[in-house]
Amino acid sequence: VFSQANGVFIGGVEIAATALANMLEGSSVVPMSLRAQIALFLCWGLLLGIICRLVPTVLAAGAVLVLSILYLGGAAYAFQAVFTWSPLVIPLLVQGPLALGSAVLWNYYETDTERKNMRKAFGEYLPNDVVDALSRDLDNLQGGPQVVYGICLFTDAANYTTLSEKLNPQELSNMLGKYFEALFTPVRHHGGLIVDLKGGSILAIWKAPQDELGMRKQACFAALDIAKSVDRFNQEVAPYSLPTRIGLHCGQLTIGTVGAVDHYEYRPAGDVVNTASRVEGLNKYLGTTIAVTDVVVHGLEGVLLLRELGQFKLKGKEQSLVIHELISRLEESAQNLMTANGIFAKGLGAFRMQDWNIAREMFSQCVEFVDGDGPSEFYLQLCEQYSKNPPPEPWDKVVTLEK
Repeated sequence: VFSQANGVFIGGVEIAATALANMLEGSSVVPMSLRAQIALFLCWGLLLGIICRLVPTVLAAGAVLVLSILYLGGAAYAFQAVFTWSPLVIPLLVQGPLALGSAVLWNYYETDTERKNMRKAFGEYLPNDVVDALSRDLDNLQGGPQVVYGICLFTDAANYTTLSEKLNPQELSNMLGKYFEALFTPVRHHGGLIVDLKGGSILAIWKAPQDELGMRKQACFAALDIAKSVDRFNQEVAPYSLPTRIGLHCGQLTIGTVGAVDHYEYRPAGDVVNTASRVEGLNKYLGTTIAVTDVVVHGLEGVLLLRELGQFKLKGKEQSLVIHELISRLEESAQNLMTANGIFAKGLGAFRMQDWNIAREMFSQCVEFVDGDGPSEFYLQLCEQYSKNPPPEPWDKVVTLEK
């Protein structure tokens, strides 16, 4: 005998009689046709796919579960009412989990792509550590500034104002695009970060927890490569040109997001930034291309060709600074420039001793040796001025610039 779940016993004769009655009445259970099954799989899969694609993952999982229960109930009803056997394994155990899993993977792919795009976009403006912090939490955008040891590199295009008057806006924009590419490439190649751009000027920084000789060397190499890159740019855009002056200074500074409400900028702040700008402006008076403070090139005398230009008190500054001209890498230096540096050093020594005649003689030799040597001409004018009106005693050998 056979037993039902409710405990009612059914004999084999009853089962055989039921089977014979089903055959006579044509009410036997039949599976769905192959064409109907294919249509069912397509429609069911399309429904699950749309829901899992458009609905958040957690809601999609709940929706798949509810639809699966409804599908199971519909299959049970079809079995009892019209004696139709509906497929269960593929719709419930294959298509449902597959649709949900595919949605999870697709959402992960989209999120990962968005994160990479955000990193790439922010990476054009921010250092990697800041981008990493923002990718974890955008609230870090309003975080406080950091105190770091930084090197600031300022540049300024000498003929920018004149050029902007001669060219129409589109021509000026195209030229500036090429010009800034000439500046940005060396900075990024040597590990620097562009933090500000205004008119024909840029500000780039290198930062570390403390002073690093290698970091200062990379900043100096970047300045030299910028000068070469700008020379090539000026040759390409002739008869126009944008001669570029560069200034570097380093020390403790703060760096971080500055702003309020809905506008923030990532920038450094402190005396180092202002001083680097002043040092860049000193090139205008000395006729040099790259001016750097003594602290920037300290310890780099063996890799760079430098020329001490004197001790200057820049506009708005209370303390004086020893300024050097950064000429080239030492292995690329020309012999005539090294010879001229020696003559200039003698002239500067005589100038500090207030021996104006010897100083003028040395500086005049430099002008003859290197045609149009800007620093020598600058000191020749000072010698002429001081020979008539000597500086007040005691003299600290500092050249004060009020402009």
